[in-house]
Amino acid sequence: DTIIKAMRNMQKVDINPISSLIVGLPWDSNETLEKTENFIKKYSITLFATNYLVPVRGTKIYEDAKALGLIQKDLTVHDYVNAPDYPVIPSLYLTKEEIIEWGKRLQKIRFNPMYMLNYIRHNGFKPRYIKSFFGRLKNYYNA
Repeated sequence: DTIIKAMRNMQKVDINPISSLIVGLPWDSNETLEKTENFIKKYSITLFATNYLVPVRGTKIYEDAKALGLIQKDLTVHDYVNAPDYPVIPSLYLTKEEIIEWGKRLQKIRFNPMYMLNYIRHNGFKPRYIKSFFGRLKNYYNA
């Protein structure tokens, strides 16, 4: 509720909140990511990015992932360098490949015409949306 209220307050003063979504948390599952997907759709978040979890040694999430058996060998520089393109670890419920598919699925929401219309309904219409809308239509049907 606090996040939704903050988002709406920013939108009222013409600030589009930018959300960074982390995909591949140790507890991520199809169900938790469906909730994330529904949240994005319901609240018409247009500026968001998905990133894969990068558990950095020395952090709690690294220690938790290691204790859960998700990190089976020490992560290398190579793992961290490639983290923007490929998950470093699986989750308890999803393989690395499934995490990649979820990342793509969440990003594709932005290209759905109904999603864009929902955004306009929530945030009002601005002329720059016309170009954006047709660009999204093109991307949606070509993707």
